[in-house]
Amino acid sequence: MGKHFGVTRSAVVVMACMWTLLAFGAEQPVAKLTASDGIVGFESFGDAVALDGNTIVVGDETASTGQCQGPCQQGAAYVFVKPAGGWHNMTQTAKLTPSDGQSLDTFGASVAIRGDTIAVGAPCHPHSAGRCRGAVYLFVKPASGWADMTETAQLLASDDHDSVGFDLGWSVAINDTGDTVFGDALGWPGQSCSAGNIYVFVKPAGGWTSTTQTAELTASDSQCNNVLGATISASGDTLVAGAFGWPGGVSQGASYVFVKPATGWSTATETAELTVSDGLPGDDFGYSVSLAGNTLAAGAPTVTVGGNSQQGAEYILLKPASGWVNSSSFAARITAATGQARDTFGGASALSGSRLAVGAAGASGLMGAAYEYTKPLSGWQTTSRYNLKLTDPAAQRPAFFGGTLALQGNVLVVGADLEKPNGAAYVYGGK
Repeated sequence: MGKHFGVTRSAVVVMACMWTLLAFGAEQPVAKLTASDGIVGFESFGDAVALDGNTIVVGDETASTGQCQGPCQQGAAYVFVKPAGGWHNMTQTAKLTPSDGQSLDTFGASVAIRGDTIAVGAPCHPHSAGRCRGAVYLFVKPASGWADMTETAQLLASDDHDSVGFDLGWSVAINDTGDTVFGDALGWPGQSCSAGNIYVFVKPAGGWTSTTQTAELTASDSQCNNVLGATISASGDTLVAGAFGWPGGVSQGASYVFVKPATGWSTATETAELTVSDGLPGDDFGYSVSLAGNTLAAGAPTVTVGGNSQQGAEYILLKPASGWVNSSSFAARITAATGQARDTFGGASALSGSRLAVGAAGASGLMGAAYEYTKPLSGWQTTSRYNLKLTDPAAQRPAFFGGTLALQGNVLVVGADLEKPNGAAYVYGGK
């Protein structure tokens, strides 16, 4: 015991910490990303972030643009391409906006990127009489590279209309090959029910064009206030959707797994429903989810830890050898040793390979924090020991640092959408 291939356990811990510091560039970011056109006091830049390769996308659902000036919340998404010399403080390479944008659309509330395709959710477009139908906008990179542009295609739900309001685009995801886009309709089936539903859009043979869904994914035990899909994550042929309101607003929480059939996506209910055996009402399990291969990280930001209300926890769930099945088992429960009440640890999750990042945007009076963990050689284990704790470089309160996360390889992006004057996103590693 205490050794692995002739290396002591303490040495493994030291090496893991050293590797993390090298990967992230210690506790300071290599870059601060901001928008060049923010209106002071009216922006929430960083309330959604996504990363793929050398490109980062940052959403700002309250951005003003075009004919919409002032605090109108039309929204925008900003694209940042890594310079040849590496990441550094910069403003956007390109700004993405909708061709039919309106005030209060909340375009940019969710973002995803895979290869040359970016998906942006606008859950309140169009809106009428207090109802938000929602839309997902797709942007395909031009041959000359990313530049200011409007959408290539708009994806809509065929069964929604102004008197209902599904909030399509509350969350978005793109599969590994970039040919399938998922959009959550948090308000489905409308009329303030919020059971939640996932719309699947498959790329036509001729390329992306404006269209409606190929399939719909729902929960077999769907109830109002489950909020299925408030957060979603895709990996391979699998989609995971969190439902932190399950069951019926009790907010114990669940996560639903949908696996693509051999014949392709079709309207269906879940392959498996995942809960945790120690879950309690009010835990909000599934508030955040991140799927990487056969491993799922799911946050429960309002779990009580050591008597600290809403300190939060993160759960690791593993796919069985025979495939995903209904289960309440988990491989590990991860917390922060220095956590406090109302940290909301687990409010954001990002998993990539053997590395896990967890957001705790409520920490230090909403200044926020993000924690990094590395999977031990023996596999994920219950722990409160983290490798690295990151806090808002501007030391502002509130900043909501860690409210959104994106992780790929040795690059971590952390959103801080309440940081003055207009919000920010920070890049760690990948210099």
